[in-house]
Amino acid sequence: MISIDSANFVIDRPEGAVRGYVLFAHCFNNPAAVRISRRLTEVGYTVLRVEYSEENAPNLREAAAWMSRNVGSPNLLIGHSLGGAAALAAANDVEGLSAVASIAAPFEVVESSLRLGDREVPLSGEFLDDTRTDKQRTRIQGLRVPLLVMHSPEDVVVNIGNAQSIYRHAHQPKSFISLDGADHLLSDPTHAAYAAEVIAAWAGRYIPEHVSVDAVAKPAEGSDFTTEIRSGRHVILADEPVSVAGAADLGPNPFDLLKASLVACTSMTMGMYARRKGFDQGDTRVEVNLEQRRWEEGLLTTFRRVIHFDPALNEEQRAGLLRIADKCPVHRLLEGTVKIETAVG
Repeated sequence: MISIDSANFVIDRPEGAVRGYVLFAHCFNNPAAVRISRRLTEVGYTVLRVEYSEENAPNLREAAAWMSRNVGSPNLLIGHSLGGAAALAAANDVEGLSAVASIAAPFEVVESSLRLGDREVPLSGEFLDDTRTDKQRTRIQGLRVPLLVMHSPEDVVVNIGNAQSIYRHAHQPKSFISLDGADHLLSDPTHAAYAAEVIAAWAGRYIPEHVSVDAVAKPAEGSDFTTEIRSGRHVILADEPVSVAGAADLGPNPFDLLKASLVACTSMTMGMYARRKGFDQGDTRVEVNLEQRRWEEGLLTTFRRVIHFDPALNEEQRAGLLRIADKCPVHRLLEGTVKIETAVG
C-alpha cells in the first residue's frame, strides 16, 4: 500500500458550515464517487476522496490520521468496491469514527485480481493479506459503530452474497439497502444519486447536526459582578470571588468557565472513545490550569491539562484515551485561529 502523500486524493468542501468529515475510498476516477461526494458536501460534510487503482492502493489508516491532522477527524468512513473492503478492514483503527458505509464491497477477497468490465485490476499481496476472510470476519464482528451495507442484486463483479456475509457478521445497529438495477460501479447517475441520498439521510442519524445555541448574559440584580448566563434552556451564574470588592462568589469566574469547557469536552470525548472500544474509563478525571504571560509577540496563554487515569485501565486503554483527548472539539477550537466580531444589536 502507498502513503497518503503519494495517493490520488481530492478534498471536497461544503460552502457553508461543516457538519462533519467523511473519508471515502473508491475505485478509479469513478463518476459515482463524485456524485456521492457532491451530495454529502451539499448537506455540510467535508469529504476526502482517495482512489484505488492498479497503481494506487492507499493506506486508509494513514489517510484517516492525515485527515485528522490536516482537515478534520473523520466521522464517517465510506468504501465502494475494493475501497469498501479496505474501509471495513481499517474502521476499527480510525479513532472518533461515528459510522461506516460500504457500497458493493467484497467480503471475501481471494483472487489476485478483480475484473471490472474490460479492466483487470491486479491486487497486491499486502492488500490481499489485509482483507483476507478470517481477518475481515473478526473485524466486522468487532465493529462497534453503525454500519450501512449497500449492494445491487444485479452486481456481476461482486455478487450480493458478499453483502449478506458482511451484514450477517456485523452487530446492531446495522442497515441493508438493495441498489436494485445498479451495476457494480453505479454507472447510471440515478443509482449514484439514490445511494448518495440514502447515505446522507442515514448518516444524519448518527452524526447529528451541531446547532450552536447563543449564550446570553445579563447582570444579576443586587450584585456588582454576579451575571446570569442563559444557553438554551440552561442557566449558569458567573461571579468573582469575595476577595474582589462587590463580588458574591455565586459562580465560577469567566476564566474558570473557559477551563471548565475544556475539561468537560475532554472528558466527554474520552467517554465516547471508551464506550466505542468497549471499556469503562471509570474514575478518570481531567484537570486544567490556565497560565498567561507576556512575551515579545504579545500575550501567551497556556492551558495545562492533567489527566488522572483510573488505576484499573491498562496501558493500551490509557494511550488511546490520551490520543483522543487532543481531538476534543474545544481543544481544536482553542488551538485554531479565533476571531471575535462585535456588533450592536
